[in-house]
Amino acid sequence: MKNEITYRKATQSDIEATTNLLSTLYEMQYNEVLEENKKLFTDTNQAFFLAFDGDAPIGVSHGSLRREYVNGTNDDLKGYLEAIFTLPKYRKQGIAAGLVNIAEQWMWHIGCREVASDCALDNIDSYNFHLKIGFKETERCIFFLKKIDPPTNSNLHKSKTPMTVQFTENEVKIMQTALDQWGTTTQVGQTIEECAELIVALQKYVNRTPQPNMIDNILDEIADVEMMLAQMRLVLNIDDAALRKRIEYKFERLNQYLSKDEV
Repeated sequence: MKNEITYRKATQSDIEATTNLLSTLYEMQYNEVLEENKKLFTDTNQAFFLAFDGDAPIGVSHGSLRREYVNGTNDDLKGYLEAIFTLPKYRKQGIAAGLVNIAEQWMWHIGCREVASDCALDNIDSYNFHLKIGFKETERCIFFLKKIDPPTNSNLHKSKTPMTVQFTENEVKIMQTALDQWGTTTQVGQTIEECAELIVALQKYVNRTPQPNMIDNILDEIADVEMMLAQMRLVLNIDDAALRKRIEYKFERLNQYLSKDEV
């Protein structure tokens, strides 16, 4: 008699079974995957799910919660399908879809309304599987890697002057005119918007989402934020001396943290 396939969220006692399946998927040494799983099993943003034929584990899915930018998503909190695997003899029986479904249920109850995933460009089986269970393709990309040669200029990044933006008297007048013409409320809202756009640009950079002119885009956003922060100093009547004092305090505290990390 054929056993019913059952599914459940993996617990700490399932770490060996989970690792066995994932080491087969990743084609990695068991101990290497085990060390990584020991960390992931204690992370509340990670969860593993197992499929069983009777008592035998025959498939695994790995879901995670992400708050950084993920290609194609719109929500601040979203789920991510990190891995999906079933043993060869159990494929094309709907088991992998069941493993994705139980992972999605976990994501839903935590507050996710979107789930993203990925596969290699040449993995046609995985691509078709994603489409079959409801995923839509959002983008295709190719990753590159290049070794960086040692810098020829030993003074690179050793600036002798603070990295601060100094606005000219005319530029300050223009900013004051903008405040007078459009109003404080509008410019405060614009400051919030520019800061949000910089956050999105930096999230894309951290996640290495390939985009043309990525650094130029970040530079534009930093420039926008610098200009709006300068306007906020005008609004709040914050002078250079007061700001300098607060910056010195922040650096002193940062240095204390760095000193503790060195111990």
